[in-house]
Amino acid sequence: MFGQKAGTYHFRMTILLNQEDMEEAIGKWKTFHHAWMTKYQ
Repeated sequence: MFGQKAGTYHFRMTILLNQEDMEEAIGKWKTFHHAWMTKYQ
């Protein structure tokens, strides 16, 4: 789907937040992503 290479996984999302909320959301995503990558590498 969306031209994705076989054996890879991606997702798309749309976020419509004001600047302050976006900065907070990106910080939370960064924390989550780091923990996920550490656990599942």
